[in-house]
Amino acid sequence: MGNNHNIQLPDEILGNAVVLKRVVVDHSEMIFKAIDQNREYLKKFLPWVNYVKTLEDEQKAVQGMQEKWEQGLEYNYAIFSDGAQYVGGISIHHVNLQSSNAEIGYLIYENAQGKGYVSRAVQAFQKVLFEAGFLRLEIRCAAQNYRSAMVPLKNGYRPEGLLRSHALENGARRDTLIFSLLKEDFEKGLPPSAMTFKTKRLEIRTPGISDAEAFADYFHRNRAFLTPTSPIRSESWYTKEFWEQRVVTYQMELVERKALNLGIWLPGGDLIGVVNFTGTSGFPLHSCFLGYGLDKEHEGKGLMTEALMNSIPRACGLLNLHRIQASYLLNNASSARVLQNLGFQIDGQTKQYLHINGQWQDHVQTSWVNPDWGPEWNRPPLKEA
Repeated sequence: MGNNHNIQLPDEILGNAVVLKRVVVDHSEMIFKAIDQNREYLKKFLPWVNYVKTLEDEQKAVQGMQEKWEQGLEYNYAIFSDGAQYVGGISIHHVNLQSSNAEIGYLIYENAQGKGYVSRAVQAFQKVLFEAGFLRLEIRCAAQNYRSAMVPLKNGYRPEGLLRSHALENGARRDTLIFSLLKEDFEKGLPPSAMTFKTKRLEIRTPGISDAEAFADYFHRNRAFLTPTSPIRSESWYTKEFWEQRVVTYQMELVERKALNLGIWLPGGDLIGVVNFTGTSGFPLHSCFLGYGLDKEHEGKGLMTEALMNSIPRACGLLNLHRIQASYLLNNASSARVLQNLGFQIDGQTKQYLHINGQWQDHVQTSWVNPDWGPEWNRPPLKEA
């Protein structure tokens, strides 16, 4: 790409229901007003907010942005909704044109959260950046900023690691997550980390951050019912905050094709169950472990069998599975019946296999072999939610 002065980015980028406009001095008052109204929310993850106390501070900041633009060091855009409402910002910084790398940063104001503006802005921005010659884009965010972490995950970025105690934020050290997207992967059109499908009576999909409360509620209301067949859970397991973090972990595992974790919903209704394909192993085994659970009020209706019949083929395609293993407690007749109906074969019993409800317990081991297994390149694509 040559030196930093060779990059040419447009003043305006059109996306899906968003418009990105180069930040100029005339935007200063608009930006300062939004920062001031969202100050308490923004400063949790953006320490620089504490240094923008007046309109004059923002005007100086914007002037600095313009200088960095001209120097090829940083490119800042304001994000507008299709209704021309200013909702946030997006930029690239740490620009290294010799290596064709850059880091994308973004912010979204609190009242514009959950509407997909940032994700669509990233999609539009990265397309322009790859066309301009960049070969690698990074997104970094605070490890506890779960909503921010979902943006790269939903757009095909790979999680690369955790920088421990990487940044000073509000007087405390915090960890930073790193995600990356390569131009070659972008051009292949790699699928986003989401899946959704419907059966005759159910809606099954990968969870998002907005589902955290539903997961906490599902496990809380079924706590007594699930306890005899589950490991002992900490109290945090039943909180929204725990499930916000868990959902991000699920998405990371999905992006890396290490697991597929699904929620089972009644159409337009409650979360009533979960399906988990975990512990994947590649060549030469190509296997995983299957786990599942259903709301007590919905047992005995064939819903879990219906969910698994439709989930297993998708997991096989996504994770390239030849074999799925599942186990159940010796006295769990309902689980035995579900697996038998799905064609799982009993392989034997394992003594003290899992620590369930406070003690090591024996389990029946079963497995199902995929008759249509083929090379990895033959697997179907992941469908977008």
